[in-house]
Amino acid sequence: MFDRRMIMGAMVGLATMPLAAQSRELHMIVGAGAGGSSDTSTRLLAAHLSESGLNSKVSNRPAGNGVEAALHVMRLPADSDTVLSNGLGGIHLAPARERLGYDSDSLTPVCMFSTAAFVLAVRGGTFDSISALIEKGRATGISIAQGGAETQYFVDVFAEVTTAKVANVTYRSGGDAMRDLIAGNVDAAYISIAAAAGFARGGELKFLAHTLDGIHQIPGFSDVPHIFTIGSNHPGLLSYNYHGLYASKAMPNNMVSSIITNVKRICDTQKFKDDHLSRGMIVIFKDSNELRQHHLSINRNLIQPYTEWVRRRT
Repeated sequence: MFDRRMIMGAMVGLATMPLAAQSRELHMIVGAGAGGSSDTSTRLLAAHLSESGLNSKVSNRPAGNGVEAALHVMRLPADSDTVLSNGLGGIHLAPARERLGYDSDSLTPVCMFSTAAFVLAVRGGTFDSISALIEKGRATGISIAQGGAETQYFVDVFAEVTTAKVANVTYRSGGDAMRDLIAGNVDAAYISIAAAAGFARGGELKFLAHTLDGIHQIPGFSDVPHIFTIGSNHPGLLSYNYHGLYASKAMPNNMVSSIITNVKRICDTQKFKDDHLSRGMIVIFKDSNELRQHHLSINRNLIQPYTEWVRRRT
C-alpha cells in the first residue's frame, strides 16, 4: 500500500527527470529566417538533442524581426513543450524601438547556448585592411551594406568614430547585403560570420574586423583583428548577438530546469563545439541567472545608446 510520502516522492522524482525521460518533445521556434546564425545554431542544437534521446524540432517565425515568435511563445500554456530561440532582435531591440506590450522580462530566460561574430567584410582583392577602407571613406566615401536594426546602428557609429563618409545601405537581411557585396554593388558589408565564412575561406570575401564582445580572436579566423584596433572602444561598435532559449512564464520551473540540463550537456560536447566553429560560431553556455546578467549588460551597452540613436533619427 502506498502512503502519502511515497506518492509525493514519486512526483518529485518525475518533476526532476530530464525531458527525454518524460518522453516529451522539445519544439524550438526561431524568431528569424532560415539560413542565418540563429537558425543554423538552433538546428544544430536540435540535432544533437535528438541524437541524445530528446526528440527536438525547429520551426521559423521571422515576422517582425522575431516579434511574432516572441508573442506566440509568451501566450503558450503551462503544458507546452515549445520555447523561443532568439536573441537581440525579438527580445531586446524590437521592444526598444516600439511599444509592443512586452520586454525582455516578459519571458522566462532559459539559457544561452552560442554566439556568432559579426564582421566587416569586403570582396577579396579590394581592400587589404580596415585602415585602407577607412582611408577611402575619408577621401571619396564608401558604401556599407547591412541587414537592419543594430547593424544599421553599428555602421552609423563606425562612420562617426572614423570620420569616414559612409553611405549606410539597409537590406531586408544580412544575406541580401552579402549578395550585393559579392556582386560588387557596395564597398563593404557588416554581416554575420556564420553566413559568410564559406565565402571568406574561398577567397570571395575578406574579413577586415570582427566585433565580438569580450573575445579578441575568432576561432578559425585568428588573423581577423578586433574592431577596436581602429582606435575607438565605443560600445556601439560591438556585436551583442547571441542565441538563447526563452519560455512562457507559465512553463513550470522543473521543465525549465530540465531544458537547461539537457542543453548544458550538449554544449559540453566537443562535437557540438566543432560543428559551430566550422560555421564561424562559438558555443557559450549561460544558465538562466547568467543570461539575466547578460541582459543587463546588453541594456547598458547597446539598448540605451541604441534607443537614443533611434530617437535622434526620428
